[in-house]
Amino acid sequence: GRQTAQSVQRLCVRETGFKPTIQLEATSVLGADKGGAPMVTCIPGALSFVLQEILKNSCHATIMTALSKEGNTTFNELAKRPISVIISADDKRVMIRVDDKAGGIPSEAGQKNLALFV
Repeated sequence: GRQTAQSVQRLCVRETGFKPTIQLEATSVLGADKGGAPMVTCIPGALSFVLQEILKNSCHATIMTALSKEGNTTFNELAKRPISVIISADDKRVMIRVDDKAGGIPSEAGQKNLALFV
């Protein structure tokens, strides 16, 4: 999780010059895992790839939202919009939640995008 978040931040700096804040919290209800981070059986590369793509989208949207705010510097706007990642697990499930303050997908765009999956 942390390595993926740091990799996405480096990509953002290289591509845009901006580094959104990514706050990562990992917990396990089992309590036996190292440092509270959940230990799960999975294909690590696949899970990392999915998290990376979600974080890239979230960072892009956060940067674009910060750039669109008039009267404030982009750095101030980015500071107001940290991206939160929570990874939690029990003995049967893993939950990954990514939350940003970029404003979301407009409802008209969401309907169009959801139609692709029907």
